[in-house]
Amino acid sequence: MATSIGYPEAVEREAVPVTERDVPHVVWELSDYLTKRGRTQATPEFCKDLLKYTFLGFETKTFTDAITGEQQDVQQLRHTRDLKTADMFDFMTRVQAWAIDIGCFLTVEENC
Repeated sequence: MATSIGYPEAVEREAVPVTERDVPHVVWELSDYLTKRGRTQATPEFCKDLLKYTFLGFETKTFTDAITGEQQDVQQLRHTRDLKTADMFDFMTRVQAWAIDIGCFLTVEENC
């Protein structure tokens, strides 16, 4: 059974913990919502990167060339798997608020 995240069921939202396990479902649901409204580029992978870009930003990672030993700093999107519980809650809260603003009422499974 799913519980709507957002209005008018805002009271139920408090009872359903949102975790990293919910991210794939949210990404799929958002992709479905956007593609049905003409955003054909909104594949699940596109939506995942969109959410990370918009709400998490970038981190710097240093890579070392195996042959030359040269190091290079590269900016890459932050990963949700590296977020602490409070940061994940903040991320998902911001995603849910944005989704509500565009008319997409996301759901999460109660037994996740």
